[in-house]
Amino acid sequence: MVLKRKRELKNDGLRFIADKTLRADIKIALGFASYLIRISAKAKGYHKRELRRVVILYVASVVEALCLFLLRQKGLSKEKIEYKHAQAIKLPSGVIVPSGKNLVIALQEKTNPPLPEIPFVDAINTLKNEGVVLNVLADKLHTLRVKRNSQHLYGRTSSRVSTIDVNHAFLVLQSLFKIIQKI
Repeated sequence: MVLKRKRELKNDGLRFIADKTLRADIKIALGFASYLIRISAKAKGYHKRELRRVVILYVASVVEALCLFLLRQKGLSKEKIEYKHAQAIKLPSGVIVPSGKNLVIALQEKTNPPLPEIPFVDAINTLKNEGVVLNVLADKLHTLRVKRNSQHLYGRTSSRVSTIDVNHAFLVLQSLFKIIQKI
């Protein structure tokens, strides 16, 4: 089984992704997304919509992982600012603070969070700001991110997934693959 898996990874067309675990996970996710697309062609009504929704979730997850991979490959990081030991302070009389607000003092600490903790939006913006992806692709990445975020079961009444959305997701993925292949 292990030998077969290694052989499959060598011939998977994703060799440009140096991280073997990530490459295997992406291959599985894209294979499952492909399977969902095939069965959605035969599905009717809300089953078809649900299958497309899941495809968007899978493809967006792959794209997010690739954005994080690009950050690591380029040695880029997104600084995270945390505030610790916050303490409310008593102000002298005459100093007015808006109602319901407190003035606090805290220690500011800048850290580089681990890759999995970097939000998708920050990963995209860092790649754009560092010139790894062009503005056009960054906009498409954000569109995919927003589409994915709109698919939560509690708030998706206004956002359905169409075949066009699925096609756009795969085009964004393809564009990201081309960037990674150039590294």
